[in-house]
Amino acid sequence: MYSLDAAQTSLCVTVWAAVGHRDRPNDLAGGTERGDRAVQVAHSGQHLFVRKISDASDKWKGSGVGYDTFLSIPIRSTTKTFGLLTVDAPVSGDITPAMVATWRLAAAILATIFALRDGRDPAIREAASSTTSADAELPPDCDGTPVPKP
Repeated sequence: MYSLDAAQTSLCVTVWAAVGHRDRPNDLAGGTERGDRAVQVAHSGQHLFVRKISDASDKWKGSGVGYDTFLSIPIRSTTKTFGLLTVDAPVSGDITPAMVATWRLAAAILATIFALRDGRDPAIREAASSTTSADAELPPDCDGTPVPKP
């Protein structure tokens, strides 16, 4: 998962998991071609599915290190973009178009959690303060600072 920095121009890896097929992904720095494209996807609200990196246009090939297919879905609420949920796999075909809706739902759930964390909606903030879920640990912001609880 990539989180947008405060300036909304770069994406940094905040949560990463793999099943032994690759190293930690790189952050996507603003001001670079790849970073700027990724930030555009995050703000667009539209997912990006690349079935086979070797067949993709240069614009979307990514690093291709340890994966041959990927899906990136914006993590967005109605008022804010939080980042990208990106799923990749070492073999083309391991991610299919049928999986897109499920991963979009996961990104929507993350957006809800982050909006709750930020306390943007007073009703959500009030509900969170009355449940134990507000005590759950959340990933840090891009700069590594702990996230304040609502």
